[in-house]
Amino acid sequence: MRVFTIRAALAGALIALAAPATAQEFSFDPSGGVLDECLGSTPDPAGRMACIGSAAEDCLRRHGWATPVESACLNGEAAYWQDRLNFLGYPPELPGAAEAAAAWDAFVEADCALAAADDRDTTGYASALAECRLRQHALRNLQMEESGWSR
Repeated sequence: MRVFTIRAALAGALIALAAPATAQEFSFDPSGGVLDECLGSTPDPAGRMACIGSAAEDCLRRHGWATPVESACLNGEAAYWQDRLNFLGYPPELPGAAEAAAAWDAFVEADCALAAADDRDTTGYASALAECRLRQHALRNLQMEESGWSR
């Protein structure tokens, strides 16, 4: 009886270790990874477009395709692009900069809520929102870079 209890406890522990992380346990920072490598090795705008989503895909390949992990991977890359956009974006001292940044954020949230509306009642809703935010921020970032906008 005691051997069975120990074996059951060990099996349970191994299963818990092998299970993908939940969104609460897992976060993803793509800095310094495949996305930076892709952007650094691709000078032309069209080539840089192909880098969008590469960090999230790499994250999913390494950590599994469970919905909470997918959401964390997509949110991690979305935050990366948003941070780049915030750094690249309008200098705060520029008249209208704060309003432009707030309008952009409001647009992204409204557009992504609309884009993810079909998934609203599913477990994929958070991932659909995150993927949309990722693409919106990445495209705006590359658009600003291509137009020569920088601080």
